Amino acid sequence: MQHRSLPGGLPCFSGALWSDETASLMLALKQDGVTRIARELAPLLTAALDAAVPGGSAPAMLVPVPTRAAADRRRGYRPVEVLLRAAGLPFQRAMRVTSAVQDQRELTRAERVRNTQGAFAVRRTAENLGRVILVDDVVTTGATLVNSAQALQSAGITVAASITVLSTPKRHTGNA
Repeated sequence: MQHRSLPGGLPCFSGALWSDETASLMLALKQDGVTRIARELAPLLTAALDAAVPGGSAPAMLVPVPTRAAADRRRGYRPVEVLLRAAGLPFQRAMRVTSAVQDQRELTRAERVRNTQGAFAVRRTAENLGRVILVDDVVTTGATLVNSAQALQSAGITVAASITVLSTPKRHTGNA
């Protein structure tokens, strides 16, 4: 289990660190279309949720971070939603991407922040969500989660925490 505080104080709980083994599973899901792998990764997502919402805490709606339309079309599925279903966790698709967002794999920390800034909006159908927990597959810099949280908060929605399956190690240079 990994925990870190993202910019702005957003707590992020991750089921495991990015390693050779976990990376190969995640890449098989995201890049190779091996959706059955989600069953192996689902316990990591559940563990992150358990850490984010300790026993007795008020429940929160799980909201997956939206993906780029081009990635959705190319894959034919949304990896985070596949992971949530594999874990048996209910969620609401409450956000959408509103502007062109680049693939972030090769971007620096500053480029990731700029790339996702203002890129997300809350769907009209998501107005009365109450408290939410943002869900993504991997946290690297936290830019996507932080900018998604800002969009939700601007719509008057409380973001209690964020959870991911994997957390990449913090680095001081490059794609940290």
